[in-house]
This record gives sequence, structure tokens and C-alpha cells, in this order.
Amino acid sequence: MFCPNCGKQISGEVKFCMFCGFPLAVHSAPPPETPETQNFTQTDISYATRVVEQKQDIPQPVQPIPPVPAPFPPPAPSPSYQKQPPLPTPIAPSAFAPAPVPAYPGPAALPVRRASGWLLRLPAVGAILAVLGFFLPWDTVASASGFHFALYGIGSLANLSSWDFSNPFLVEQAVIVGLMTALVIIPLAALIGLLTLIGKKVINWLAMPLALLGLAVVIAFYAYTVYAAMLLWADVFATTGAGTYICLLGLLWMVISPFLLIGRKA
Repeated sequence: MFCPNCGKQISGEVKFCMFCGFPLAVHSAPPPETPETQNFTQTDISYATRVVEQKQDIPQPVQPIPPVPAPFPPPAPSPSYQKQPPLPTPIAPSAFAPAPVPAYPGPAALPVRRASGWLLRLPAVGAILAVLGFFLPWDTVASASGFHFALYGIGSLANLSSWDFSNPFLVEQAVIVGLMTALVIIPLAALIGLLTLIGKKVINWLAMPLALLGLAVVIAFYAYTVYAAMLLWADVFATTGAGTYICLLGLLWMVISPFLLIGRKA
């Protein structure tokens, strides 16, 4: 049986509880046990008490305190207000520094041929011959030179108002007068050819087209004379003076000589 006061088990038929002294005479019959009631012996209770006491003596683990987060770092200053670092001090080249490796040599430039002084003045020789032949006789019959033909052409153009425009040969007359007047190109080309004595290559190339134009005028003058007068070339060659040939030779030399300077540097 169990004591109704302290709940401890009592062996035998006694009137009082040996643990708490509660009278058991009236309560001799034990209380009905419910299905949920568990019977614990004194040994179980003592063991449970010791276990609880031991658990109270065991130190409980302490949870670590989380670290306090560091405050938010202040913003970095603007680059424009930062102090610029000083420039590095230039270091003098060491005497033991390796010598620079020379670049791979390219192909050597071709030597430029330079014209000598006399070669640059070759057109002047043709200019002298052209102006000399211009004043020598071109027509052995009339003893007229290229200068006389040019004067006749200029005079005819000056007296243009006295021309007979009803003449059926007016066109032929106008053409021959124009060719005679154009002969003034010869002394002009000779003048530019003489200026080549300065030694400028540009003047040499300027004299060449004038000399070429003078050649064309002389050839056209004789060709149209043969056509208009219905002459034979044999008769023209028989009456042509040395001045025409000298003038043509000088003009031809003025045309050829600048090509001798191609590839040469003044």
C-alpha cells in the first residue's frame, strides 16, 4: 500500500505512515489506481533526485556573444582632392647599360646623278643658234630673213583696215599673214633659252614648249607657202637660205636638251 499523504509505499498492516506519520486506520483501503498512475520505488526516486542534482552541478555551455559589427567606413575622398604623387626623379643612364641595337639597315638609296654646270646650260646653245638663224637670210632670192617675215606680218595686221575683203584669196592671205606674225615666238623662245644660263631646271623645261611651238610655226609657214603658191619642195629647198636651217637646228636642240637632264638633280 501507499501513504495517501506522502505517496510512499508502506509494507505490512500499519496504522500510521512510517515516513510522514499520517494515520492509516481510516484509509486502510488503497486508492484505486488509474491506468496513468506509475509505481515508483524508493530507489527510483532517489536515483532521479541524484540525477537532477548532478545536472544542476554541471555548468551549462555559454553561447558566444556575436561580435559587434564595425561601423560603416567613411567614403573615400574624391580623386580631384587627393594629393598628386611626386613625379619620379629621372635616373641617369648607367654606364653599364647595354648599347641600343641598331635597326636593320634598309637598302641603300640609289645615287642621284647631279647635272654639272655646263649640262644645265645646254639649252642656251640652241637659243643662240635659233636667234642667229632668225636674223640670217631665209630666202636667197629676196634676201629676207625670219625677222623680215615677222615684221611684214605685224605690219599687215596693223593695216587690217586697208585689206580688200572682196579679194577671193583673202583667206589665204590672212593665213600667211598670221603665220608670219607667229614667227615672233622664235626670239621669245630664244630669250627664255638664254635665261637657262642662270642654272635653274624650271627655266629649261619652260623653254622647251616655246621652242617646240616655234618649230611648228616654221614648218607650217613653209608648208602653207608651198600649198598657196603651188610650188615644188625642190624649188623651196633651192631658194631657202642658211638662216632657216640654223634656226630649225637651234629650236630642235632646245627641245631635245631638257631630256638629257632627266634623272639628274640641279
